[in-house]
Amino acid sequence: MMRDLSQFGIYGCYLPVNLWKKTLIVLEKRNKFIKNKANKTLAGNIKEEYDIPELIPEYGPFICAQIMNFPFFEKIAEVFRNTLCASDFDIRLHRLWINYMKKHEFNPIHTHSGLFSFVIFVKIPYDLKTELAKSPGKKSNGNSSSLLQFQVYDLEGDLMEINVPVDKSYEGGMYIFNASTRHLVYPFFTSDDYRITISGNVIPGNFRPKEKK
Repeated sequence: MMRDLSQFGIYGCYLPVNLWKKTLIVLEKRNKFIKNKANKTLAGNIKEEYDIPELIPEYGPFICAQIMNFPFFEKIAEVFRNTLCASDFDIRLHRLWINYMKKHEFNPIHTHSGLFSFVIFVKIPYDLKTELAKSPGKKSNGNSSSLLQFQVYDLEGDLMEINVPVDKSYEGGMYIFNASTRHLVYPFFTSDDYRITISGNVIPGNFRPKEKK
């Protein structure tokens, strides 16, 4: 099961069955959806990264609904109401892309644009216990092979590194987080298959200006 990271402002959930089935169709019909290379605008040291804008209508409603139900959203909303002098505003999925990560590839530490971001775990090709056991760092005090890491600040302002042991049980799950949250993905070494994830950025949508008194 996915690790609960809600205390750090990172919300985890699983895709509903209908959306997960559509995700699997994307994998089956890869040549239909995978057309637009996204490498020049992404941080990943990954050869195969593609924008999939045609799938934004499929994923957007569910993802935005999850964000708006997340308690942390209200804090962000209040900031934007004040900044935009708005009585209310909504959000929308602005960009969506898919990563096909091969062994030895990695995603260096980075942040995203927009208000919120997310990662959907589509396919994890390795067994985590085997991966860590055969990792080049297996004898170190920080064996990080294949792990997802978030970096957040604690109440005293100190930087915390949260390593997430992503394994096959995460398939169909996702994490939603503030777009400014620093994160990275370490390389894996034991599989020749792809580690597949879908990510995207959520931005403010239309907003209603406050009425003048």
